[in-house]
Amino acid sequence: MAKTDTYFLTKIVKSMDFINLIGKINRLHRLIEMEKTGSPDSLAKRLNVSRSTLYRIIDELKSYDAPIKYSRERETFYYTKHYKLDLYCSIKLIDDEGELKKIIGGNHFFSSVSFLRWKKPNFVFIS
Repeated sequence: MAKTDTYFLTKIVKSMDFINLIGKINRLHRLIEMEKTGSPDSLAKRLNVSRSTLYRIIDELKSYDAPIKYSRERETFYYTKHYKLDLYCSIKLIDDEGELKKIIGGNHFFSSVSFLRWKKPNFVFIS
């Protein structure tokens, strides 16, 4: 496998991790809305993340003003006021060289944009 193939494969795998993370954050949001998260340990297990990763995600949401609290009595995370989260990922197949030029702003780091055009499709994440 060529070095460039390995680079793009690594990017795709990281992108898939990103997509999985978005799914986990959306699931976390729904569970918090329903106030059915359970304890932090059980929630982390449900989301298939470590407890520390769970708290990093919650801290990140709080940095976006998510009013998240935890009730020991009810054993659940909850929102102290209504909080709407619209988090999604859109994937678009780019197969037009002109479109690729727009994405990289017309700058050529390599001799041709066709370097980006390989037999497998290129994916661009638009958030």
